[in-house]
Amino acid sequence: MSYFKIPALAKFAVLTVVFALQGAAMAAPSDAPASATQSVAPASASQTVPRATKRHHEKKGMALVVPGFGTVKHKVVNSLKLNDSQMKLLADAQAAQDAFQKSLHDLKRTARQEQKAQLDTGKIDPHAAQKAADDMWKKDMGASRDQLTQKWLAVWDALDGAQQQKVTAYLKEKADKHTGHRKD
Repeated sequence: MSYFKIPALAKFAVLTVVFALQGAAMAAPSDAPASATQSVAPASASQTVPRATKRHHEKKGMALVVPGFGTVKHKVVNSLKLNDSQMKLLADAQAAQDAFQKSLHDLKRTARQEQKAQLDTGKIDPHAAQKAADDMWKKDMGASRDQLTQKWLAVWDALDGAQQQKVTAYLKEKADKHTGHRKD
């Protein structure tokens, strides 16, 4: 019986030595200049960023909302050359948008916790859950959404005719592109 264990132990010993030598080779200093090794580190660090974080940064492209028509990217807003009062209105609307999104996230989290509690008890009431969701939207989110819309409309009203025309052209181009995708 010990005869069959020796080859397995020998294989294990050989693998251990191979992995130890590989680890030593990886840890050994290379002949490459220090700047080359430093340039590799940030690239590998950027590859380890979670996908959700990348998506979050991509969503930061929104800089302006035109109620009823959609979002306008930073690039377009920068081309508008906003004055100080317009910038203040824009910053105020963006802050209100962030606060609205946070409160919406918190309300959804609370609703999920309530749903989980019902599921844990084994009894659910879809009618009551839907009524609670409707009440939340009417009471909590309706007024906040209206205030937010008013802030974005104030930004739109503060734009001069040429600025509004640039934004309109961008939104038309965006809509045409979307319509083109739909036809295909």
